[in-house]
Amino acid sequence: MVEAPMMFGSREHFGFSLKWSGVQTGSAAEVTRGEVVLWVDGRPIWGAWDEGISETGEVVGIEWTWVELLEFLAEAWPHLEWEQSYPLPLNPRSPMALETEIEKLRTDESPEYADGVHDEVLSFLEVHDLARSLQGATAEPVRFLRQGFQCIVSTRNGSTLLPIDDVLQTLQDVGDAVATRLALSGDGRARFVLKRWEARDRSTDTEFVLRYGAGLEESSRVVVEPYLIVRDGRYFEDEILAAARMAADLIDDEALGRLLGEISKIEKRETPALDNIETRVKEAVTATQMAWEQGYSLARAARPLLPDTHSEGRVEIERVLESLGVQVMKVSLGADVLDAIAVFGKNHGPAILVNEDGRHAQGEMGRRATLCHELCHLLFDREGALPFAEALGPFAPEIPEKRARAFAAELILPQQEALTREIEGHPASREEWQELVDNLGHEFGASQEIAAWQLVNGHRHQEIPLPSMVERWLGQLARPRR
Repeated sequence: MVEAPMMFGSREHFGFSLKWSGVQTGSAAEVTRGEVVLWVDGRPIWGAWDEGISETGEVVGIEWTWVELLEFLAEAWPHLEWEQSYPLPLNPRSPMALETEIEKLRTDESPEYADGVHDEVLSFLEVHDLARSLQGATAEPVRFLRQGFQCIVSTRNGSTLLPIDDVLQTLQDVGDAVATRLALSGDGRARFVLKRWEARDRSTDTEFVLRYGAGLEESSRVVVEPYLIVRDGRYFEDEILAAARMAADLIDDEALGRLLGEISKIEKRETPALDNIETRVKEAVTATQMAWEQGYSLARAARPLLPDTHSEGRVEIERVLESLGVQVMKVSLGADVLDAIAVFGKNHGPAILVNEDGRHAQGEMGRRATLCHELCHLLFDREGALPFAEALGPFAPEIPEKRARAFAAELILPQQEALTREIEGHPASREEWQELVDNLGHEFGASQEIAAWQLVNGHRHQEIPLPSMVERWLGQLARPRR
């Protein structure tokens, strides 16, 4: 007799509907046969509406032996809980874009190198794609990657960002349901899987936490381990681990050790003014906005709230950060690909460590943009994708970085101010446009790149035509100088 369905999680966000077939004796496969519907964002990803027509009727799920799901979860659990990075050098927008990134890599790198990265991607998917749990059945991919307190849940329909605790709780609940069912069997496979499920926690495993939680090579693990905090024999995600994960592939081990040493000395500060502004500016953002739109909205909401700042004119960002209680420090890391790293967890900070050797942070204008960029993370990401630290480099999460880049540009030089100066000056020749860009840079403390881009994007966003020749000129000015 088919048993009543059980629901874990929710249809609206992420959840499973599980209905056992009714067999309660036999092998591990026999007692766990049943029908599962997996839901993401209100859609059945595993399963389909009956007859494929009505979205209000019954959903037919996948009938399978779900001992395989528990086998997958027992193996994948610590990876889902700890890993927060893609196989390097890939940094796609979502886990569903990994194969596309591999194909791009094949056009730029040697076949041997691309094949090696492809192998790493396959290993990554073995513990991040739920479809890999079904051995012998075909199921739609459902991929996960943790980002701070959030988790990207990615399918062919798109990606959604959900609280990591909610995702893990749903997976644990469905895993426990399968485990309870397996206890009815008692065969060798059932006993083995139950033992592995009970032992899935790897937070006491130093080697695992450093390798997967921080993504460190063996030489770097020796550098980082002395700075890790252990409570009751368990490791926890904190500022040190987050900073190591983000910076280790960008600087050498000696510099990494110095960086972590500096972070470990930073005391925790209370920042009521920053916290108050954070609460207020988040109201200006909607989940339906693109990342760059969120960045502009945040900057426009933040500008009049920042201390010693007005809705127009130059933002003295170092003075602003000091007033908000954010410590700004200079460090020399011997590499130009990392401009800064911000820490803002429960144990240290908030503080921004600016790399004096950074490609952009070396100069005044680049340093101003870097600090504005980090302020965006402090205002928006401390409770989300980046709850402990953020490193401004090439492997930072794409969506938070797009948001922070737009925020920095708009905070430094509001688009409306740029367009107003253009209207007042009536530039016509290439020399006059160059003069406008230079004057904007001087007045607002903006780099040539930011000034040019704000003019171009201001025209695009307000749908004001810009002569193609002028857009080409500004595009040339907007190219980063090397």
